[in-house]
Amino acid sequence: MPWQPRFPPSTTPSRPLRRRTAVSPLSVVAGNGASWVGRGVAPFSSPSLGMWLLVIVILVVLSMVLAVIPVVGHLASQVLFPVFHGRADAGLSRRSTAASP
Repeated sequence: MPWQPRFPPSTTPSRPLRRRTAVSPLSVVAGNGASWVGRGVAPFSSPSLGMWLLVIVILVVLSMVLAVIPVVGHLASQVLFPVFHGRADAGLSRRSTAASP
């Protein structure tokens, strides 16, 4: 038996089905995206850029040292890195609220 379409041609939808979303999308100008990226990069381009680089280097070295320790190193990294990340996030949050008018 030759291939048969699943639906007869008369019952196939003539236009694609539209998905309903909970929130309708917003349309903004392209400059808003560029300013959003600029505001996101601003905390890292301040005079404290050297401090951020130092923190990253310290975390990389610490992760390498902890990777050498068999069991305790893994557990310590699982506990310490969220603490470091949370502290850095709190510092950035504090800076962004202090910088905003």
